[in-house]
Amino acid sequence: MTPSSQPARTVRDLRVGVAAVLGEPTVGLTQRLRLAELGIRAGETVHVVQRSVGGARVVSVRDSRIALDSATARQLPVIPGAGEP
Repeated sequence: MTPSSQPARTVRDLRVGVAAVLGEPTVGLTQRLRLAELGIRAGETVHVVQRSVGGARVVSVRDSRIALDSATARQLPVIPGAGEP
């Protein structure tokens, strides 16, 4: 996890309660299409609702909550300064 003095670079780096705007996902095409179906796409604001010991995150996007495993959360970059405190 990144130190609090550095901005988050991916969804995995975000703390619970923090919102951020997503950049372009760095996943394969099939996974990118599935994430887009769920509303997780570049330009969307995600709010971290919960995190697990293994690095997984539960995020809310619009009216949905979605669980992301640690590897996927690490492949979802956030736009620096966009939506973060």
